[in-house]
Order: sequence, then structure tokens, then C-alpha cells
Amino acid sequence: MKKILIIEDDFDVAGILPLAFGTIYEARVVTDCNKLTQELNSFLPDLILTDYCVGQKLASDIVSTVRSATHSRDIPVVLLTGHPDIETIALEIKAAAYICKPFDLANLRQCITTVLAHNIRKTPNNISY
Repeated sequence: MKKILIIEDDFDVAGILPLAFGTIYEARVVTDCNKLTQELNSFLPDLILTDYCVGQKLASDIVSTVRSATHSRDIPVVLLTGHPDIETIALEIKAAAYICKPFDLANLRQCITTVLAHNIRKTPNNISY
């Protein structure tokens, strides 16, 4: 079963996402970016789903942490945010895809399935859902 690490500090979103993935994916939530490295090491995710701003950390900081470790540098990142400049941010952090909040769960599932199935890591032509 593929693993998804969700980096989100909105407790409603963080609570619903693992339920939405059901038995399709194993999901773990990080609400505190100070624990990100520990979770990357112990959980070893296949995909990271992150908000633009989690606590005091921006997506660029989060992705920098992910990319700094050899074992996690190629994990695809999907940006999930309501930020009005989502496309630019996704390109800057080299996200594999991005989804605008509010989002449709079916679109989110399809996005993740597509990124994982095609082994999308970093691409300048992001997938938008």
C-alpha cells in the first residue's frame, strides 16, 4: 500500500484526508513541521501532500526539508492550498501537482493516483485539479 504524508495544520482538513483515502493509501498527518524530519525517516512516504503555510513554515521551507535528505529528495509533492497564486508557488517548489482549496475529494484522489502511477516527481508542467 502506498504511503502519503499529509502536512496540514487545519485540523478539519487534517482529520478528513486520512478518512478520505480509506484503504487505498496509508496516510499519516504532520501538523507540526518541527516533526517533519522524524516523520520522513520513520514513515518513508511515497507522496507528500502539503499546504502552503503550516504553522510558521511555508511550502518552500517544507520542500527544502524534504529535498535535503537523500532518502526523500525524490518524493513527489502535491500542493494543496487556497492561496490565490497557487500555480506560481507550485512551480517554484517544483510540485508534481497542485489542488486548490476548497477541493473535491474525488479530484484529490485522482490527482494522487495520477502522480503515483506515472511516477511524477518534479515537472515544470504541473498537473492542476
